[in-house]
Amino acid sequence: MKNLSMSAKVFLGFGIGIILGLIFQKDILWLQPIGDLFLKLIKMIVVPVVFLSIISGISSIGDIGKLKRIGTKVVGFYIVTTVLSAIIGLIVAHIMKPGADFAVSQIVDTGEVIKPAEPMTVSQTILSMVPDNPITALATGNLMQIIVFGVFIGIAITILGDRVKNVKKVIDEANIIMFNRYDSYCTQCNRRCSKYIGCSTY
Repeated sequence: MKNLSMSAKVFLGFGIGIILGLIFQKDILWLQPIGDLFLKLIKMIVVPVVFLSIISGISSIGDIGKLKRIGTKVVGFYIVTTVLSAIIGLIVAHIMKPGADFAVSQIVDTGEVIKPAEPMTVSQTILSMVPDNPITALATGNLMQIIVFGVFIGIAITILGDRVKNVKKVIDEANIIMFNRYDSYCTQCNRRCSKYIGCSTY
């Protein structure tokens, strides 16, 4: 078991959980609070892990020129993967034809007027990534806005250099703490997954 990778342990936990759920059914539901607790612990550290790791990673580069080159590559990679995902989505939709068998007669007319949502423009999409209030973004778990805010802080720390070395040290150490908790939770992942999936299967 110790030689297995973390992903192998996760899938092993899923498999054990499905088997337990099928065998014991509702009798295993008493384990569900344990699985729920594990998921809440993971959700609890997602925001600080993302925020701190982005700031720590960017500020650790040190050279603003190197940061520009990496940033250009990241943006390019993001655009390419976005286009590819859209193409894959269109191909899958063309092949699977979702909703083709849907009968229009099943629609019930309630008399309520429903306005279709207006598609966001490119400028609106970009502006939505920038938080009006970073504290609100952190509190609500808006990951895209958290990432953007973290990038701005990381760039500022890189530019200021030694003048904010104490701030960088605090962020780096906080990042270490968060990853320590993350690793601790993941070491229990295979057992927690089996318990949670066992309850969910029923």
